Amino acid sequence: MSHDLSLFVSPGDAVAHLGGIAWTDRAGRQAMAEFYLVVHRRHGEWTHLYWLIEGARPDHFQLILERAEEGEVRAELSSWFEELSPPAFRCEAAARGR
Repeated sequence: MSHDLSLFVSPGDAVAHLGGIAWTDRAGRQAMAEFYLVVHRRHGEWTHLYWLIEGARPDHFQLILERAEEGEVRAELSSWFEELSPPAFRCEAAARGR
């Protein structure tokens, strides 16, 4: 699933959807988290890893900054994320040809 991140990115930024995983929130409900890697270029280059969760209302979501690194380090943050993600996610990402 892809979301409209236009409020969070500027022209020239690069956005990559890494995939989604199911997780359980504090209330015990099953939820889906989608992960995005963004290279921001407006005020120097920064690479951010975000996770996004759906809000209580349609078309609302929460974007959480997980990691921030100076420079364009997509490969490094992508590898870091894949090491932490469950094996099922890695298999799903490989099947999508990522």
